[in-house]
Amino acid sequence: MSPLKEIFIPKNLKHLSISLKQSTDQFDEALFKKLTSTKILKDHEMKARVGIISQALKASLSLTYAQSLQVLVKSLKHYDFEKIPALLLWPYMQFIEDNGLVNIDKSMKAIYKITPYFTGEFAMRAFLNYDDKLIFNYIHSWSKDKNPHIRRLACESIRPNLPWGLKVQKINADLPRNIQIISALFYDESEYVRKSVANHLNDIARLDPKLFYKTIATINKSHRYSQKLIRQAARSLIKAGDKKILKLLGYKEEEHLNVTYSLSPKNIYDGDDLNLKLVINNQELKTKKILIEYIIYFPRKNGAYHKKIFRLSDTLLEANEKKSINKRVTFKKVTTRVHYPGLYFFSIQINGKEYNKKQFKLRE
Repeated sequence: MSPLKEIFIPKNLKHLSISLKQSTDQFDEALFKKLTSTKILKDHEMKARVGIISQALKASLSLTYAQSLQVLVKSLKHYDFEKIPALLLWPYMQFIEDNGLVNIDKSMKAIYKITPYFTGEFAMRAFLNYDDKLIFNYIHSWSKDKNPHIRRLACESIRPNLPWGLKVQKINADLPRNIQIISALFYDESEYVRKSVANHLNDIARLDPKLFYKTIATINKSHRYSQKLIRQAARSLIKAGDKKILKLLGYKEEEHLNVTYSLSPKNIYDGDDLNLKLVINNQELKTKKILIEYIIYFPRKNGAYHKKIFRLSDTLLEANEKKSINKRVTFKKVTTRVHYPGLYFFSIQINGKEYNKKQFKLRE
């Protein structure tokens, strides 16, 4: 699979250029091509490419900011969505983010019009940082919009920890204000919107668990969307083994489970597999709801350890049932984590309770 940055290449940008040229005679197609050449883009990652293209748009449009917005919106009618992905519209949003503070109302209206084609939450962060009270007025109205893309935008724009998004301290300083927006979307008919709400609540759970629990207490638990929403929203707390959320979701800390497992080999190299053989025996005469996870304790460069939890199974265990799980744990290099040679620890976690820590060694 090609990196996403490979979408932002001259071949695709030519289609973008054509749609702009069809929308105004004030667009310098030759200059845009020169400013977004392979030579200029090739050594940059995706976000940097988006910024370069945004600057090229500004240089190539001999128009005022307000007029440029009209052209960007108009060009959507000529944009060939079958030939090139909507992600190529990100520079439009970047253009608004880079230049839009001169006319916030027109910027908001442009983001609103472009969002059904490509989402605008990243651009919104600059405006929130500038005047959060004003922007929350727009977001409040968007949360009631008939278009699910706009309702999702209302939720995503103010996420406390928006991936790839500019950090906005004004948001984190008043999280109850966020709840006033997203609570209107708890039962949204669009799963696309509800997933955004769950991600938003998960951010809040990590920052302010007390507010998170206060919020989910207001959710109608009998509604058909509620349990999935709460489960997705609580995923960080579940991984952390938070007993309160596990109990709320029906995972009790069980005392009558017999848990045994083996882990082999004891010595591996980066890229090797660990073979896990797990047996869980329910020793009671009642069915149990169990969440099975495994934990790996990774050594840091300074010798300390950090743990990462991985899900194995979420299931029901019948009375006196014995469940066996065989799992190949691939220990491969990842870009988000360094595997230092040395001693590692491994354990099984069931309903938040950790069992039988074992060790293995990663060799150089």
